[in-house]
Amino acid sequence: GCLALYIDVQKMKIIKKCRPKRIIIMRHAESEGNLDKTLFETIPDNQMSLSCTGHAQARAAGQELRKLLQDENLYCFVSPFLRTVQTLSGVLEAFPEEQIAGIREDSRLREQEWGNFQDANLFNNIAQERLAVGRFWYRFSTGESGADVFGRADSFLDTLYRTLDAVAVGRQAAQNVLIVTHGLTARFLMMRYFRWSVATFESVCNPNNAELWVLTKDRDGKYQLSQTEGNRVRSYMNVTVEFTDGHVEQREIPDYHSIRPPRKANRQEILKRLGLDSKDVLNINFHSAPHIKDRRISFPSSTSDRCPEIEVESKKLIRNALSLSRFERGSFEKDDSSPSSGLHLVPPTTPTT
Repeated sequence: GCLALYIDVQKMKIIKKCRPKRIIIMRHAESEGNLDKTLFETIPDNQMSLSCTGHAQARAAGQELRKLLQDENLYCFVSPFLRTVQTLSGVLEAFPEEQIAGIREDSRLREQEWGNFQDANLFNNIAQERLAVGRFWYRFSTGESGADVFGRADSFLDTLYRTLDAVAVGRQAAQNVLIVTHGLTARFLMMRYFRWSVATFESVCNPNNAELWVLTKDRDGKYQLSQTEGNRVRSYMNVTVEFTDGHVEQREIPDYHSIRPPRKANRQEILKRLGLDSKDVLNINFHSAPHIKDRRISFPSSTSDRCPEIEVESKKLIRNALSLSRFERGSFEKDDSSPSSGLHLVPPTTPTT
């Protein structure tokens, strides 16, 4: 028993060493649908093309990625939607063919399904209803809920490492992985990997078109969000602050996702980010319902960097989110000592609880 355990541990060390240095999650470049929502009335979502600007964005992102990777190889996963395939095509113009370790199309990386065609006149009503329910829970009448997309992200990440390990057998291991997907799906991949709560997921903004979120492998074989490569993940949490002198203010906690979990219990870090002294604060209330925009007060940041998402928060939703995170197939193990709560893959044994 001890010998078998020792062999498994050594095997995992070798596997982790061979795994990619980076996992890069990219949102597609600007599409025609991003510019004109009425196009969804006549063009299926999966057939929406990039705009002229989008094609240029994809090529520019490819040049930046080539500078980052230098001569390291790249294994690509892509959503089958036209705009993501076109984005990957533009990115790969910057790479010689021999630098591409492989390309795999995976339908689990597709956009959240809204239905076959959309009525542009209903977009505003749908957007308001979606904010009221929450992006994680809201289900389009002829499509998917956010929770459905989370299930696809869960399934994709469960097989990602097995795919990469198989590629590494008998040939050069993939040094970097690029996942070209959609804004909401990118957030769900991050939610699944870092075990974000529903509240944390709702606080995170979609990446902009053609932005790259870079996860780098540390010395322990775990992936963490890079602070120096790629684009910054943006997130904001709305709170009501009750002061000891009796007045109340609406505030935003910037970069909420980067607070060490359990985030709400990390009072000192929250006060620091709010720029407040503990002796002046009586209580901080996290919002349990959507928060209208004109009550949001600005924290120091550029106007273009503002997040349009609205927080949906409750203890019940958090419990439900955690119940979804039962990784039974080659489970991810939480590392409570890591500042960003990173995860690493452990051999498939008894499911974690």
